[in-house]
Amino acid sequence: MVKRLFREVVVEHPHRKTNNPMPSTSNPTTSTEPGDRERSLESMKTPADLDVTPEQQATIAEIMQAHGYSGLKKTQAFAFSNGILDEGNDLLIAETGNGKTLTAEAVTLNHLKKGNRVAYLVPSTQLVWDKKEAIEEWAGDNYAIYSGRGKYRSGDVAVATFDSFYQAILQGKEGARSLDALILDDFHEIYGGFRGVGIELAISAALYEDIDLYGISATLEDSTEIGDWMNANVHVSPEDRQTPIREFAVDSSTSSTKETIIETIKQNRDDGPFLVFCFAKTWTESRAQALAEEGIFDGPSSDRNLRRELSNEVDGLLTETHREILEMLRNGVGYVHADLPGTVKKFVLDLYDEGEIQALTTTTSLAYGFDSPVKTVAVADVKRRGEYVGVYEYVQWAGRAARPSMGYEEGYCHVLADDPEEAAARFFEPDRELEDVHTHIDNNEQFRWLTLELIANGWDSIDLMREFIHKSLFYHQMAV
Repeated sequence: MVKRLFREVVVEHPHRKTNNPMPSTSNPTTSTEPGDRERSLESMKTPADLDVTPEQQATIAEIMQAHGYSGLKKTQAFAFSNGILDEGNDLLIAETGNGKTLTAEAVTLNHLKKGNRVAYLVPSTQLVWDKKEAIEEWAGDNYAIYSGRGKYRSGDVAVATFDSFYQAILQGKEGARSLDALILDDFHEIYGGFRGVGIELAISAALYEDIDLYGISATLEDSTEIGDWMNANVHVSPEDRQTPIREFAVDSSTSSTKETIIETIKQNRDDGPFLVFCFAKTWTESRAQALAEEGIFDGPSSDRNLRRELSNEVDGLLTETHREILEMLRNGVGYVHADLPGTVKKFVLDLYDEGEIQALTTTTSLAYGFDSPVKTVAVADVKRRGEYVGVYEYVQWAGRAARPSMGYEEGYCHVLADDPEEAAARFFEPDRELEDVHTHIDNNEQFRWLTLELIANGWDSIDLMREFIHKSLFYHQMAV
């Protein structure tokens, strides 16, 4: 099922002498009146309105209070009303920004109150610390939240990557096999070739160990098949995205990508802050440099001494790269990618969060779990090595715009393309179609590597290996 996220399709030609975008032949999507079930969910504003046990109401209220929430979103009410705090595995599919994370934290606390131990899994190490801090907001001194060494042995909640959990099960690390529940955050990364195999194997390991599962995802086309594999109840939220996003396909066929980015942001200067997704690390740097040189933005407050602040962050040792970054920041522009040192990355992101800089170029490292005051996303590279990126990737990038907590009435996404009509038909509502999820163990070489990995870690019995492989998506899709 593809849920409606965006409301309008427009093709832009940024180098024309006009500020009026040319509408495409696609019709804008229109909202419909909610049915009885949606109206019922709308009325569920507090835990007391839910048809759940008093103990579950208290758990939900505790999480809400810790984060300062006064009411439930429709997606949250929908999930709780459909029994995600009851026994069994569950998978929640809902739009970006509609409150899935709160449901995952409530499931976590629900397990902890029963004396269970939980692993909260995220796709990347960058997200581990952020998630640990979010859980600590409500865990306090009551529960031990670990993300470092010994987390599976000592933590009530172990915050880790999917691959970390898989390796812990594979190697028989103390505490991993005694976990009671797994939270699968940003589960949609299972699509990707980079992290998808780790997610698939982590879930296979959990199924092998009979560990409870709760997954949350914004994009998942074949949710029924994935639910069957996970032995999970699948809940697809009826709620549209809280803050609508308008999409624009930008004609970049007659100018360089760098020039088109600059012109697009110039024409929409009042729609910042901007987040520009780039394919390569070097492109994030060169495009940020070009944006800064245009002098589009005012830059940070005059009372900020950015040189001194950054110097403090890096112990006073400013390199040539630091000085180049400072010059960009003074012009209201920054960049981040995986090779940027953590202290510098945090410095740049803090300035962006504080509204001191108005444009940020990045690789896909900020595509997941990045909740900042982005109002407009620009997708600079909708093709990767000549092929279009996945629709599931695009939806995640666009979903960084106008997070509900920021209070925007609407957000914007500009997609640069040589053929804007083709890009609009592929990626925009109402025509786009999400891809199916396929196993990443899809050839003999990958299957051989999996069996060798099992053997190398002591799984030297045919029966053990067979039982593990039978829990994989590879076997599930081969058998059906």
